[in-house]
Amino acid sequence: MSEALPTKTAADGTTTALPQSALPGWSRELSEIYLSSGSSVFILHGNIHDLVPLPGASGRIESFLSLEDFLSHQLFGRRDSVIRYDRGSGISFQSDDPNRIRAMRQDFDRSLQAIDLVHGTDFAKTRPKDPRQVLELLDRYILHKLLETNEAKDARRKSVAIVIRYAEVIAPGVDAAWLSGEIGSNLIKLLNWANDPAIRQADITICLLCENLSELNRRLVENPFVSKIEIPLPNQQARTDFIEHLFAEDPSAGAAGPEEAKRLAAVSNGLTLVGVGQMIRRSLRVGKGFDSAYLKKAKKELIEKECYGLLEFIDPKFDLRMVIAQEAVRERLQEDAILIREGALDAVPMGYLLCGMLGTGKTFTATCFAGSIGIPAVVFKDIREKWVGSSERNMQKVLSVIRALGPVMVVVDEADAALGKRSSDGDSGTSGRLFAMVSSQMSNTEYRGRIIWVLLTARPDLLTVDLKRQGRCEVHIPLFPPQTDDERREMFLAMARKNKLDLAPESVPPLTGYLSGADIESLVIQATRLAAVRGLATPTPEIISEAVARFVSPNYSLQKELQELVAIRECTDLRFLPERFRPYLTDPEKSAELEHRIQELTLLVD
Repeated sequence: MSEALPTKTAADGTTTALPQSALPGWSRELSEIYLSSGSSVFILHGNIHDLVPLPGASGRIESFLSLEDFLSHQLFGRRDSVIRYDRGSGISFQSDDPNRIRAMRQDFDRSLQAIDLVHGTDFAKTRPKDPRQVLELLDRYILHKLLETNEAKDARRKSVAIVIRYAEVIAPGVDAAWLSGEIGSNLIKLLNWANDPAIRQADITICLLCENLSELNRRLVENPFVSKIEIPLPNQQARTDFIEHLFAEDPSAGAAGPEEAKRLAAVSNGLTLVGVGQMIRRSLRVGKGFDSAYLKKAKKELIEKECYGLLEFIDPKFDLRMVIAQEAVRERLQEDAILIREGALDAVPMGYLLCGMLGTGKTFTATCFAGSIGIPAVVFKDIREKWVGSSERNMQKVLSVIRALGPVMVVVDEADAALGKRSSDGDSGTSGRLFAMVSSQMSNTEYRGRIIWVLLTARPDLLTVDLKRQGRCEVHIPLFPPQTDDERREMFLAMARKNKLDLAPESVPPLTGYLSGADIESLVIQATRLAAVRGLATPTPEIISEAVARFVSPNYSLQKELQELVAIRECTDLRFLPERFRPYLTDPEKSAELEHRIQELTLLVD
């Protein structure tokens, strides 16, 4: 077993040990596990296509390498043989020193020649790329290294590192029915390496690179002798180091210094280092310099692209002053917004559940809340795909970006359908796995106040209890249509401001009936249309009255009643309810009546 894994390779090919404290956290974790003989097979997943900072002897960052080069030339820089393999390129040998590469190739060829001699093959000449054949050759090579001693080096067994790229292609996460052929053989070979105590005690390390764990076979991922090492998105210090390095190399950056680098690092949270470089170079190329608005726009586009369109950024244009709701609702959200801005994160909930009938402004309230806090908000898009494993891959990618973005508000619309459920009948277990991934992240108190979950649904009764329990979504806020004429007038004026209309309160006629926020906004749009048709810039009181008289709200009475009643039942603070609804939670007879009516409506609607 090597005394130390991390090294720095100099220009003359010599290697020296790097200070552990200067290395990325994931590489220190890998080293510690390896040196304890805990594992010889590692799965590196997450941000594997990014750059890795390389510290110098002083501990300061000197350069940035791809992950494969960092592993091959630095982390395993002292190994006698460093082999890289992927299905497209086949086997290659890695070192900064051509003489060492030649020695590695000759050593490997001797093993191939021995195999050819015994089995009558010509692998030494043809160099196969097929995974089944390559894994068999690597297995024989490992066996030779376990048995071989090198007298010139005090009988020390030769040390070997094998880096396998795109491991999901070699041992994909497929059903057991697919394991009878090549995939099964590949999987067994990898499991044998992990389970072999002789390999764990030897100087042999196998690194499997895979962006998403869900794409690898679960037997491999869950093997106790396989260590999973997540490579996270870069933190602010890593981004600062990279930007300073970029400034030093790019003359177009001008006289930008450390303070500018820190500001840009704060703006670029959630991006890979490659993405940070793209964002800054793009800004410089189009002559925008380091304009914050342009950089944020570029960052938004890069993250949405990296997440395959699964996350959509919302730019809040309003704050809670625009929300028309129970005074206690606005008061609670305003107080929490102040706590988050002041950094009192231990005092804020992990998440919120906003529920209510269609058109009560759940999405609008959530974005106004984000606007009051002053943080970005993102919306989950459709995570599910018909291909087994794709949904889990999507979710892993989205969650890793969200963790790096914090502080951020995560809005999940139609949460009852979007986030899966504990049971997984008929979908190959996808719903159960998605549920586990999201619920685990939602309950991780390390991110309290940094990731604010806001689940939106008109049917909270369909949302699995484990997602909305205390410790995940702790504050349940029911939203209702305006209850009085004054509230409806206030809502009409708020919707007019939202649509850039300046109306006097006296120009709004009495609004009667059970109108939702969406109904009232539709009235504003219809009044604006009538005014435009008649050549007016702003609706007159007469036009508004005409629009009100003509408007008929679509009638979904049973569905709306059910949505309103389940929202009442979901409430976690009596003050959030209008006075007339509070007995449903305080009076046992009224509570029983509520439950009975919900059951009746559920049978009729569902």
